[in-house]
Amino acid sequence: MIEISEIQDYEGKLYSYYDDQLNFTGEFLLCGKEITNVEIFLEFRGKGNGKKMIEEIFNRFPSVEYVLKVHFDNEIAQKLYKNLGFKYTGEVDLGMFYWMKIAFPLIQL
Repeated sequence: MIEISEIQDYEGKLYSYYDDQLNFTGEFLLCGKEITNVEIFLEFRGKGNGKKMIEEIFNRFPSVEYVLKVHFDNEIAQKLYKNLGFKYTGEVDLGMFYWMKIAFPLIQL
């Protein structure tokens, strides 16, 4: 069982992410359709937690479109998001982040 719990309000809502063993493994900030500040803590990286967390966001917070900012040199995160269907839009924010989007179909015909 994967747990996501709301812990604080900012410009959006900050959520904690717990893995199957209920280890506090990461967190993310959700501002409408924008997913920011995605973090998997160092000792839990490389174990599929990032993928599980993003998939759980899709399940818990359904939307037609999601937006992410990814640091330009974070190749691991970019690969993960690409594998999850995100597309690089070509936008750059302050020269530090790439914007990535996905149209996530809620119902497939």
